[in-house]
Amino acid sequence: MTPIQTQTVNTLKSEGFQVVEINRDIVRLIKGADARLVRRDGTQKRAQHMVVDTKVAVIRGCV
Repeated sequence: MTPIQTQTVNTLKSEGFQVVEINRDIVRLIKGADARLVRRDGTQKRAQHMVVDTKVAVIRGCV
Protein backbone atom coordinates (compact mmCIF):
# COMPACT_ATOMS: atom_id res chain seq x y z
CA MET A 1 0.00 0.00 0.00
CA THR A 2 1.09 3.52 -0.69
CA PRO A 3 1.39 5.98 2.24
CA ILE A 4 -1.60 8.04 1.07
CA GLN A 5 -3.64 4.86 0.58
CA THR A 6 -2.72 3.73 4.09
CA GLN A 7 -3.85 7.08 5.49
CA THR A 8 -7.24 6.84 3.76
CA VAL A 9 -7.71 3.22 4.89
CA ASN A 10 -6.88 4.16 8.49
CA THR A 11 -9.41 7.01 8.37
CA LEU A 12 -12.13 4.65 7.13
CA LYS A 13 -11.19 2.03 9.74
CA SER A 14 -11.59 4.66 12.46
CA GLU A 15 -15.11 5.25 11.10
CA GLY A 16 -15.97 1.56 11.57
CA PHE A 17 -15.04 0.03 8.21
CA GLN A 18 -13.34 -3.37 8.06
CA VAL A 19 -10.74 -4.37 5.48
CA VAL A 20 -12.05 -7.21 3.31
CA GLU A 21 -9.32 -7.53 0.72
CA ILE A 22 -5.98 -5.95 -0.15
CA ASN A 23 -4.98 -6.21 -3.81
CA ARG A 24 -2.01 -4.74 -5.65
CA ASP A 25 -3.96 -1.65 -6.71
CA ILE A 26 -6.98 -1.34 -4.38
CA VAL A 27 -8.14 -2.03 -0.85
CA ARG A 28 -11.74 -3.15 -0.31
CA LEU A 29 -13.52 -2.12 2.88
CA ILE A 30 -17.03 -2.75 4.12
CA LYS A 31 -19.31 -1.41 6.86
CA GLY A 32 -22.78 -2.90 6.82
CA ALA A 33 -24.18 -2.31 3.33
CA ASP A 34 -21.61 0.42 2.56
CA ALA A 35 -18.65 -0.90 0.54
CA ARG A 36 -15.69 1.23 -0.51
CA LEU A 37 -12.65 0.86 -2.76
CA VAL A 38 -9.49 2.82 -1.95
CA ARG A 39 -7.18 3.39 -4.91
CA ARG A 40 -3.40 3.77 -4.85
CA ASP A 41 -3.67 7.57 -5.02
CA GLY A 42 -5.85 7.62 -1.87
CA THR A 43 -9.13 8.34 -3.61
CA GLN A 44 -12.13 6.22 -2.72
CA LYS A 45 -15.19 5.03 -4.57
CA ARG A 46 -18.34 3.33 -3.44
CA ALA A 47 -18.45 -0.27 -4.57
CA GLN A 48 -21.63 -1.41 -6.28
CA HIS A 49 -21.47 -5.15 -5.69
CA MET A 50 -19.07 -6.85 -3.34
CA VAL A 51 -19.15 -10.56 -2.67
CA VAL A 52 -17.58 -11.20 0.73
CA ASP A 53 -18.06 -14.96 0.78
CA THR A 54 -16.72 -16.50 -2.42
CA LYS A 55 -18.22 -19.93 -1.74
CA VAL A 56 -21.20 -19.49 -4.05
CA ALA A 57 -22.56 -22.43 -6.03
CA VAL A 58 -24.18 -21.76 -9.38
CA ILE A 59 -26.82 -24.27 -10.44
CA ARG A 60 -27.59 -24.15 -14.13
CA GLY A 61 -30.89 -25.19 -15.65
CA CYS A 62 -33.01 -24.58 -12.53
CA VAL A 63 -36.06 -22.35 -12.73
